[in-house]
Amino acid sequence: MAEPVNVSEYERIAEERLDPGAYGYFAGGAGDEWTLRENVAAFNRWVLRPRMLVDVGGVTTETTVLDEDVHDYRTEAVPAEEETVVARRDPE
Repeated sequence: MAEPVNVSEYERIAEERLDPGAYGYFAGGAGDEWTLRENVAAFNRWVLRPRMLVDVGGVTTETTVLDEDVHDYRTEAVPAEEETVVARRDPE
């Protein structure tokens, strides 16, 4: 099987590999799932334009959230049984 290249392909693989409870936790939303649908719709409005032959020597993923630098944050999903998602700053 080819490597997944978009979110829907990852979701399909997750549905095949996870037990139904874990998949439902990650794929579902609360209540009537209105926010989930709105988030998917908002994401679908984004368009990425490939830039060919552009100098990427100075590209960075640094950004700020609430005036705090977050360039060194790592995010990881923990097992669904723990029902948490943890953001952790790497030790300096």
